[in-house]
Parts: sequence; structure tokens; C-alpha cells
Amino acid sequence: MSVPPVIQVVATENRMVADLAATIDLFVDWSERTGRRVERGRERAYAQIMRALTMRLLAPYLRAPGADQWPATLSAWIDRIAEGKASPVEAAQALLGGTEK
Repeated sequence: MSVPPVIQVVATENRMVADLAATIDLFVDWSERTGRRVERGRERAYAQIMRALTMRLLAPYLRAPGADQWPATLSAWIDRIAEGKASPVEAAQALLGGTEK
């Protein structure tokens, strides 16, 4: 099964519903047999970890909802970048490395 079939179902007339259920069962079996289900689960876990890491890493640098002020940890960097004295990459490296300039 490389391309899942398309089944036209009319549930209100109970047309092709049994075929749809059988095809879903075949797909689930195929997913198990080929390791696709496990791999998709691993991909989901990876994406969840990346979202959690992103939120944890960004949390100290986010503005509070409705706030006009920059977070204190970023304020000096924002000024330096706006003045052309530093780059966003330098700021990120310094902030992540814990060496604020």
C-alpha cells in the first residue's frame, strides 16, 4: 500500500461504510507491519520535545501579554542591534551562552 485508496462514502445511506471500515483496518495493519505507526509516534514525540524546548528556552525573553517594555535581559541587545553595533546572532549566542556584553 503506497497510496491509500479513496473511498466515496454516503453515511446517511449506509453506502460503502463497511468498505471504509475494512480499508481503515487494512491501513492500520499495514502501518503496524511496516513500522509506520511506531515511526510516526517517534516523529510526534520529537515535535513535542522541540515545542517544549522552544517554549522553555524562549520563556525568559518573551514579553508579558500587553507589555510595552522589552524584557530586561534583551533591552541592551535590542539597542545594540538597532544601532548596528551587534547582530541578532551575536545576541543569541551571548544569551544562550550566558555571556551578556
